[in-house]
Amino acid sequence: MKKSIFAKIISVSFLLGCANPRSDDSGKYTNNVDNKRILIVVTSNDKLADGKPAGYYLPEVIRFYNVLHKAGFQMDFASPKGGKAPMYAREYFVTDAATKSQLEETGLLEKLDNTTPIERIAPSDYSTIFYVGGYACLFDFPINQTLANIGARIYENEGIVAAVCHGSAALLNIKLANGRYLIEEKTLTSRTIEEDTDEGVEPIDSVLKSFPFIVEQELIEKGANYSKANPWQPHVEVSERLVTGQGPSSTWGVAIAVVELLTGLDLLTIEELLRITEQKDVSVAIDRYKEEREKHPANFYIEEQALSTVGRKLLENNQNKGAIEVFKLVVSEYPSSWNAHDNLGGAFMENGDKEHAIENYRKSLALNPKNTNAITMINNLQNQ
Repeated sequence: MKKSIFAKIISVSFLLGCANPRSDDSGKYTNNVDNKRILIVVTSNDKLADGKPAGYYLPEVIRFYNVLHKAGFQMDFASPKGGKAPMYAREYFVTDAATKSQLEETGLLEKLDNTTPIERIAPSDYSTIFYVGGYACLFDFPINQTLANIGARIYENEGIVAAVCHGSAALLNIKLANGRYLIEEKTLTSRTIEEDTDEGVEPIDSVLKSFPFIVEQELIEKGANYSKANPWQPHVEVSERLVTGQGPSSTWGVAIAVVELLTGLDLLTIEELLRITEQKDVSVAIDRYKEEREKHPANFYIEEQALSTVGRKLLENNQNKGAIEVFKLVVSEYPSSWNAHDNLGGAFMENGDKEHAIENYRKSLALNPKNTNAITMINNLQNQ
């Protein structure tokens, strides 16, 4: 339904990569005690109200996992029912070359196909719980009292509760020992009403034929201070130890914020790079990226697709030359990525540089002969 998540699928390569978390007097975590694990929760629901197939959204799992794995944290996977959790667009993801390689290298698919039932989870074992999005979770996350209790216990044990996109629906019924909802008066975000309605293209009444509710509306009704960016843009909110992200592109920011809370580090985020491009200049953002990567390679978590988000944002704002510079940086960082060359080709095309566009589409095609976009664009450009 709509251009929402599936229409935004882009195949990418991801980073993989150590910290023992513990709370100190500042409320953050340091690296010297209590090596507690991180719990990733996905939905057990496989369909929407209108019968359309649904499930968890895999890119959110991978993006979060990659950052926390590189930071050295151990993760477990759970779902309301346990066992094989339904993956949205599974046929696409398990056959896409880049994603399939990631799933095999990390063993993620096996973990997601063998999740632990939440009733077997001991909250005291975990420093963090992360609720993964996907339309399907609107149906089982908010109504599962065990899941809510686990989130409450982790938070009240000085742990972190995190969610992205529709995963924020899991926060709706988390009630603390003081009788108040976790989200009361906390600043947070989620998939927005604009995104759920495809920026007004689909009426709310139509959306509600598929969804049980609009998550933004429910969070506000429960007393949250709701915050959001423009549709489809990265946006992360941290309120005490509650970390939320607006949509799939916010997952890196959520993961980095979790690492910051667990380690006390101050890390570069994709949101910061976007702010620099908006307030200063693309060259300043690129220099900031290079400086941070060189100074702190062990704690650098911005990978290919996250960096490409900056280039795509510039293209949306018709800043084609700036986008070219960003995608050149992506290509230099990931020279064997067909997707990087494909994006650079697109930026050159938008800037009217047919020669360099074709050159990069050909490089992309050489790396991935099945890249139909490159084939189409080369033919179109040559026939102009």
